[in-house]
Amino acid sequence: MGVAEKRFAGCVQLKQRGRMWYAHYSIGGRRRRESLKVTNLRAATRKAQEISNLVETGDFSSLASKRKHARTTFSGFCDEFRATHRDWSDSTWQSCRGMIGLLEREWGSEVIGSITSEMIEAFLTRRTDQERISRATANRYLALLKTMYKKAVLWGYVSHSPAAAVRMAREDQKIPNALPESVLKRLISAMEGVPKVVAVLMLETGLRKSEAFNLLWSDIDLLAGQLTVRRSKSGEFRVVPLSQALVDALKSIRTGTTGHFAVFIRENGTRLRGIDKELREAGKRVGLEKVTHHVLRHTFATRLRERGVALDRIKDLLGHKTMAMTLRYAKATPYQLREAIDALNEPPSSAYRTATG
Repeated sequence: MGVAEKRFAGCVQLKQRGRMWYAHYSIGGRRRRESLKVTNLRAATRKAQEISNLVETGDFSSLASKRKHARTTFSGFCDEFRATHRDWSDSTWQSCRGMIGLLEREWGSEVIGSITSEMIEAFLTRRTDQERISRATANRYLALLKTMYKKAVLWGYVSHSPAAAVRMAREDQKIPNALPESVLKRLISAMEGVPKVVAVLMLETGLRKSEAFNLLWSDIDLLAGQLTVRRSKSGEFRVVPLSQALVDALKSIRTGTTGHFAVFIRENGTRLRGIDKELREAGKRVGLEKVTHHVLRHTFATRLRERGVALDRIKDLLGHKTMAMTLRYAKATPYQLREAIDALNEPPSSAYRTATG
């Protein structure tokens, strides 16, 4: 089949043979031809422009790396990503492994450079419409793809990220579940032993599950009344003050152990990794259908907000990187709204009476 059309992007000539577009360019006087593995002209022009930029800046190593990985499949890149990517915490890896596996099943045999923005959008739309995943879950998949393709660009597998052009879906804001004070007291009373101390810790500090169960006694200073989170989801450490109730609870399980030893240990000496069963059973005893670690964390933040603690302080205590997550707690509670209206029942100040006559 003859050449159907020729175009230029910088110093790169675009040629279409059949439905596929090819880039033709020169390096050191030598002509090169490279399949762009796309049939869409706009996508081909974007790829050709990226090659042109590399040629014009003399970044031949990136071009060589790009050619080396020209036939690497998405599955092959996933293997490299699992082995090489070190920017995530253990908890992030735990939550993302299943998602990476699903993406592999979707595109595993595809060449990594052949995946387009349109393919990503179609995947997210299908999962949202047909499989009924939430917009928040779809955004998690997109965020994962953006991270993976950033690494793919950095490591020379592709010249650009198809996920970069895809926008996050607008999520419906959900008010986090929180337990009222009366239920809280009954829930804690229905628990015992080390799991009870873990529940108190989460209610008094708002720690994430992974942060709580990774705590060592060397991270806790009972005398100063504070603990240090060294393995945070965000990758940053933070210092959290301890309430007197939590200090007393921690003292009750301390048996003289100090240093780099886990705080939460079972009776058989093994490390405690969760209290899901204990929370579920205690919840049933006090008439709650579902109590999770997240509910305890949300309750911590809500209790602070109800007591007038500023949102920036709540953000720091929760370990949020941005204010976006913390703003979920900005909505006033019915109690706060009632308190605001009750203020109208009070007599106006003298300044107000003077101003109004």
